Amino acid sequence: MQSSRWLPPVFAEEHAVNLQQALGLHPVLCQLLAQREIDTPEKAKAFFEPQWDLLHDPFLMQDMEKAVVRLALALKRGEKILIYGDYDVDGTMSVSFLYQFLLNQGHRAIDFHIPDRYKEGYGLSAEGVSYAARQGVTLLITVDCGIRAQEQVDNARRQGMDVIICDHHLPGDDWPFATAVLDPKRPDCNYPDKNLSGCGVAFKLAQGLLQHWGRASEELQSLTDFVAISIACDVMPVMGENRVLASFGLQQMNNTRKYGLRALIKVSNRKTPLRISDIVFGIGPIINASGRMADAGLVVKLMLASSRQVAKEHAEQLRLRNELRREYDKRTADEAREEAAEIPLWKERKSFVLYQPHWHKGVIGIVAARLSADFHRPTIVLTKSDDVLVGSARSAGNVDLFSAITSCEDLLLSFGGHTHAAGLSLREENWAAFATRFEAAIDTLMPENGLQPQLPIAAELKLAEVTPEFYQILRQFAPFGPANRNPVFVSTQVAAFGPIDLLKAEHIRLMVQQDGGAPLHAIAFGLGKYFDQFAQHEEFTICYSIEENHWGGTTNLQLMIKDIDFTGEKWAV
Repeated sequence: MQSSRWLPPVFAEEHAVNLQQALGLHPVLCQLLAQREIDTPEKAKAFFEPQWDLLHDPFLMQDMEKAVVRLALALKRGEKILIYGDYDVDGTMSVSFLYQFLLNQGHRAIDFHIPDRYKEGYGLSAEGVSYAARQGVTLLITVDCGIRAQEQVDNARRQGMDVIICDHHLPGDDWPFATAVLDPKRPDCNYPDKNLSGCGVAFKLAQGLLQHWGRASEELQSLTDFVAISIACDVMPVMGENRVLASFGLQQMNNTRKYGLRALIKVSNRKTPLRISDIVFGIGPIINASGRMADAGLVVKLMLASSRQVAKEHAEQLRLRNELRREYDKRTADEAREEAAEIPLWKERKSFVLYQPHWHKGVIGIVAARLSADFHRPTIVLTKSDDVLVGSARSAGNVDLFSAITSCEDLLLSFGGHTHAAGLSLREENWAAFATRFEAAIDTLMPENGLQPQLPIAAELKLAEVTPEFYQILRQFAPFGPANRNPVFVSTQVAAFGPIDLLKAEHIRLMVQQDGGAPLHAIAFGLGKYFDQFAQHEEFTICYSIEENHWGGTTNLQLMIKDIDFTGEKWAV
């Protein structure tokens, strides 16, 4: 692992000064606001107190009027509606959200379909359309997919179905000829927030329908838990509407009476109050494991469970699938790391495209993410499915992955995704040429120092300023996530106080102090490599986030050390 490059904060100092004068907050807290492009007291209030009425008018989204009118007509007529979603967390939450919403409106002629990852693959499939036709469906609504499904949308229309697409992925040069296409990333869509999750787009459809009926959208608050899970696990920026929806969703999750969510939280071994990180690292992997190892429809059945016993049984099945997923995940990741390390001159490469026909299709996305983080290079992991290669691509955030894949589209059968995550398929005879072309594209797109991990620093802070009062306001910056990361601070000329413990040869536990002030508890996960250097340096610089540690009935502030600088080379600002 390379050492990280600490990046100093970038913000408009005059905005921070103005906020400090207007709000009377600690100057560092005002710097954090300015870094988030919050430059007025009004914007600060909206940030600290996410309100429901900050949500945008859904009819600002292109085609919303068409979608709402068609859905309202289907409900009035009692038509059979099928909700078709992707097999990942965002897709299953989108299906669960819209299904429950329609049930709440008294509609019972509803079905859902989530494609089998292995038999149907990603997106709207011919099998899914055929299933809908057999069930007598007249309105098909896709969620978290569909923006590139022209062929199957045409197929559905030929079989007498209208189609509403709710997606948030990047469209191609054009998009399907459907009854309505809701996607804030459409170039002709002027919707103010382009960063909705797939479930977020489904939410806007529901909000639009209620508005069409002249009803208040507040009744949707009880369903924002599904939206929050999708935002967290699809790594959406936690700003704007996503911040509002995530805040309300976390409140719902932490007080949920839904049998399915309660059972899921229990098997995840996460304790309330839940945070975004608990969803990402605890709940999300269990949901994802269902579609990776078997049928993702089980997730929807869990979310809609009408009894405690049914929810318990479904949640236990998901837990077992996740255990199996972990076994495949570890084995595949170990093999992929070995394959990467055996590539001649691999350290000079800007990307990895790795392939083994026996790798499990359900874990290649996780493995690509692990290797991208380990090697800090865009990574594509491929396996064989029937007669073609299918793959997942992940980037550690240093390059536009989707643009690089798009430049190779003539070698691909299909592809889709985002800037930092994508999926693709190609013929086996094209994979070597694709790897070469992809490497060249990444080389062109990657910025200088793009292979070195980056650690953005929020501000320099004196340890004496790490007080309960400071933390009480800092915690109001939550929920944290992309575009609103948990701030990482720097403190210089820090010394160890008392014994330094090496835990499991990987982690360091110590107390630190500065200028002879009160010592603070600190822990450095995964930084055991620095243990011996403490004996050689009386003072050092640390970067860290701040958390509360609850132990033995007491609560203390604790520094979660991200990196240590013993030489002054990392932080010379």
